[in-house]
Amino acid sequence: MKQTISLLGAFLSNARNIRNMRLALRFVLVMLAVILAYSLIFRLVMLYEGRGGDYSLLTGLYWTLTVMTTLGFGDITFHTDLGKLFTLLVLFTGLILIVAMLPFMFVHLIYQPLAEAQRQTKVPTALPEGTRNHVLLVGVSDIAKTICKRLIQYQVPCYLLVSGQAEAEELYDKKYPVMRGELDMTDTYQAARIKDARMLAALNTDLKNVNIAATAHELAPELTLVSSAYSGNSINILRYAGCKEVYHFHKMLGAAIGRRVFAGRPETNIIARFEELCIAEVPAASTTLVGKKLMDLDLRSKLSLNIVGIWHGTAFQSTTPATVIEPKAVLLLAGTYDSLLKFDKTRINRELAGHTHPVLILGGGQVGQELIASLEKRGVPFRLIDKNPDVVKRDDPRYILGDAEDIAVLREAGIETLDSIAVTTHNDDLNIYLTLYCRKLRPDAQIITRCNLNRNIKSLYNAGADLVISAPTMAANIFINLISPDTVHTLTEGMNIFRVAMPPDLVGKNLRNSGIRNSTRCNVAAMRRDGKMVVSMDPDAKFQEGDELIMIGSTEDEQAFNTAFPPRQPAPAEAAAHA
Repeated sequence: MKQTISLLGAFLSNARNIRNMRLALRFVLVMLAVILAYSLIFRLVMLYEGRGGDYSLLTGLYWTLTVMTTLGFGDITFHTDLGKLFTLLVLFTGLILIVAMLPFMFVHLIYQPLAEAQRQTKVPTALPEGTRNHVLLVGVSDIAKTICKRLIQYQVPCYLLVSGQAEAEELYDKKYPVMRGELDMTDTYQAARIKDARMLAALNTDLKNVNIAATAHELAPELTLVSSAYSGNSINILRYAGCKEVYHFHKMLGAAIGRRVFAGRPETNIIARFEELCIAEVPAASTTLVGKKLMDLDLRSKLSLNIVGIWHGTAFQSTTPATVIEPKAVLLLAGTYDSLLKFDKTRINRELAGHTHPVLILGGGQVGQELIASLEKRGVPFRLIDKNPDVVKRDDPRYILGDAEDIAVLREAGIETLDSIAVTTHNDDLNIYLTLYCRKLRPDAQIITRCNLNRNIKSLYNAGADLVISAPTMAANIFINLISPDTVHTLTEGMNIFRVAMPPDLVGKNLRNSGIRNSTRCNVAAMRRDGKMVVSMDPDAKFQEGDELIMIGSTEDEQAFNTAFPPRQPAPAEAAAHA
């Protein structure tokens, strides 16, 4: 009953539907008047034929309806030409009014508006009373949807706020938490319980983001507002509108690619930090570790350093004491900054030291330009290919004007001798094409590829990318860190570093017999105890209540860990205090 009342309310709240109802009512009244007139004329024609006394007005109504609806039972017929002509008139009138116009009027004036009203009531236009401490994501981009999924994974209540009915329905049907409303109206944000929200993220175009931020800031000045920015010029304006944080994801994407490029350099490359804990990558080919087993290295005691994983192409391999380091492997190291420096000095092949190859960049847009800036900070040379003459500096030999699909242009850039290639165009289809092309030309080169839509990540890896860096995943990671600082950090697509409180089932056990790796495929990179980070963990030291583990694994591995080792449940008093 409540749903029916809501549906009728939505239907009658539309002025167009009210006009349609009036038009439909007029049509019905005209049709009834015609039927009544034909019923009276039927009596007159029967009187003309001398049979008027045999048929009542009700019989005339019966005959008119059977003829107009084309049922035509034939039990009552006229004998004169006048009667037959009248029958034809009634028949054709029925074809027009009942057979043709009535269904059309019903569908377009009644059925479709009712169906539209039902769709509108399906997607909520207000959040339930009592909704608190939630995150509002204003936008429908892949970034917004990826952030939403990640927040749900970490049990953070969130809602996608969109204006378009079709977009809202699609998100609702895909089980996203969604609310519909006009993004420039204060009523929308009041219905979204903005004063009780934890955060609002504006993830539209820069112009809309300014409007969203200004409207939200007016209603809830203390609310944490964050925004994306497509243009660097918009950053200050968004801050003026009330945004605490503004993220230029294109620039961040270019910088992230720049940190992950080897370019023939043998030094370790730090890709993530957790306080004093550093996570770094280094190609095994540049070290003296090739061919050795981890049990023979004893890096933990000698350098306070752990090898927590090994990349073989796109496959991540958890390490065991018997793992043999192959020449093409990429080592994932966990340790302090000082321990990594010691590793560089003692384990790097000195013949390769100082030998840096240029990085080949395909695409000179915002991501490509930021990648260039990142490489220049590291002192790494580059060569850029772009077909836009406004991007290419003609007096600089590092810039090559041309199409990256042209083999002659690639050879001019030196693809046959370079060790690292970055594919940074804004089109995923083109990135897949170029990644596949470069992999065929250089089977042994490192290829890092930008991804705009998460659904294309697998295709890019299949095309031959060694590493795919996705803007939506990067953005989701940023938001998790905003809400729960240092909870999770994405190392690469599907591989995260995250921290968890010591589960009760592990208290009293040690790392060696914990079964963490075998049951969850997660690796323990470090541990936090009494406020201090323990990087070089003794595998025989027992875990204590209050410890915190710093772990590496995929999203699925993290879920498996939480299933195998459930977190401690708060006591009733704690839960009540938290609420």
